[in-house]
Amino acid sequence: MTHKNDIQLLRGLSDILEKQLELARHHDMAGVNRLLSQSEQLVVKIAAADLLAGPEYAEWHNRLTDLYEELQLVLSSRKDAVAAQIKLINRGVKLLSAYKGNI
Repeated sequence: MTHKNDIQLLRGLSDILEKQLELARHHDMAGVNRLLSQSEQLVVKIAAADLLAGPEYAEWHNRLTDLYEELQLVLSSRKDAVAAQIKLINRGVKLLSAYKGNI
């Protein structure tokens, strides 16, 4: 693979992670999921070429790591928010059941 092709793969993955991050921040989990297969294909190619092992791509390694970690944080906080909403819904259901049983 040429240097130009290597950079295209790395830039492509970076762009997809940025898009996923933006979608996750806007609570568009369907959009995040739509991009998963594209990012997975790029990760497989990058790993097969062992691109991030060399020092010449250290900046890319750091950038991709930062994006991935930020995406994980956003998705994790979104998961926590959804769990809190489910907890509130369950409380509401229990409360309604209690009202129904006492009316």
